[in-house]
Amino acid sequence: NHEIRTDFETDYEMIHRKYLRRIDIFKNHIQRETCFIRAIKNYEEFKYIKNNLESIKEVVKKYNKKNDIIYIVSNSVISDIFERGGYIHSILLIFSIAG
Repeated sequence: NHEIRTDFETDYEMIHRKYLRRIDIFKNHIQRETCFIRAIKNYEEFKYIKNNLESIKEVVKKYNKKNDIIYIVSNSVISDIFERGGYIHSILLIFSIAG
């Protein structure tokens, strides 16, 4: 890992503080209206998102109720969804969590 200068045990506190700062900056930025974009890499991820849509919606909107997320689904994932008996309305369902 490029962040470990000596060894993990020695550098842990420095690395931990660095990522805590990055997390705080991220949380500060998403208090403004934010649109997240997520590419769905495979059928298993699609199923996870479909089955956990409400929880994902809560996380995305936690810092600003106007935050939203757009899912990008490749043709190969769409084909896989259809091959496994999925329906187009399932795909459309995950594109909007507004409301």
